[in-house]
Amino acid sequence: MQTVGQILKNARLEKGVSLEQIENETKINKRFLEALENSNYQKLPPPTFIKGFVKNYGEYLGLPVTRLLALFRREYSLSSPHSLVPKTAARFLSPSLWDIVQNKLFLTATFFLLVLFLVFLGRGFLIPPPLVLDSPVDNLVTSQLSVAVAGQTQPETRVSINDQEITLQEDGSFSVRVQLTVGVNRIVVVATNKLGRSQKIIRTVTVSP
Repeated sequence: MQTVGQILKNARLEKGVSLEQIENETKINKRFLEALENSNYQKLPPPTFIKGFVKNYGEYLGLPVTRLLALFRREYSLSSPHSLVPKTAARFLSPSLWDIVQNKLFLTATFFLLVLFLVFLGRGFLIPPPLVLDSPVDNLVTSQLSVAVAGQTQPETRVSINDQEITLQEDGSFSVRVQLTVGVNRIVVVATNKLGRSQKIIRTVTVSP
């Protein structure tokens, strides 16, 4: 059985008409006419346009358009069953390599950010707040009955010295004088963050009259 393209081409040749002439008369691009005659539907627009080409081409050649269209529908459905899916839908049904790469990159970046967030969150739960004690030095021996306790931590941290909470400066620094007694004194400085994690520094100061 002849194809639609063969029927059209044979009719054109019998009439001695060139593709250029048909292009001028029907306004159908020559490359579409060639693809239609060769049944090369992959090089043609969607089937709705092809039907229009067949109708106009057939009418120009005086062929029975109804029979041509019926033959085209049968031939097209057998040769290109998947081409009936619109291109926009096919893009979603069969994602391109770039779409797949983009999706993988997005998932990888999301996973990486999630890991960073969990690590950052975990640091708050696991790592105590920083605490630096500038004075007094450990095992200090002095004749004074008070000593300056000074240091640095984070601004929102609670600091206590020998169980007495003190007030921090805006930058997290602190400096208070602590009363001593003759003999060995134990100074305990504790910094606690909002999550309940704490860090402790102990200094021993001996007062010798």
